[in-house]
Amino acid sequence: MASSSAWVHAATYLGPDTGSGPLTRFERDEVRPAPAPLPDYEPEAPVDPPPVLYVPCDRPASGGDVAVQTRVMRDGRTALLAYTALDRFTAHCGHQTPWVLVYTAKLGELDRVFPFDVLLLDVAVPHQYRTTAGTCQ
Repeated sequence: MASSSAWVHAATYLGPDTGSGPLTRFERDEVRPAPAPLPDYEPEAPVDPPPVLYVPCDRPASGGDVAVQTRVMRDGRTALLAYTALDRFTAHCGHQTPWVLVYTAKLGELDRVFPFDVLLLDVAVPHQYRTTAGTCQ
């Protein structure tokens, strides 16, 4: 994975027809108040990434290689959606969405074949943007 990649959690994908991509809770033009200082704040210990991720993919045509799905975000970055458990994948992408299991340690190799800038974990995909092309496993 490129050094500019980042882990982002719990964004929402609005889809290509709306002219938008994965968003956090705040819209780009929304004015937010400055956060209040947190006295005596101690950061939590970093969380280890899961050993495997479930990634939406496109079903190969006539025995070809599997192609993972990426999404273009509003800011132009390319995002790879990934899910930390199969039940989360099916809850957020549907039972008919094809997927491939990817070892987290192999994300760098995946990035070389299907470049992405940010990895979005456990993102809910609206029903109208889900794929239903079978299985890639």
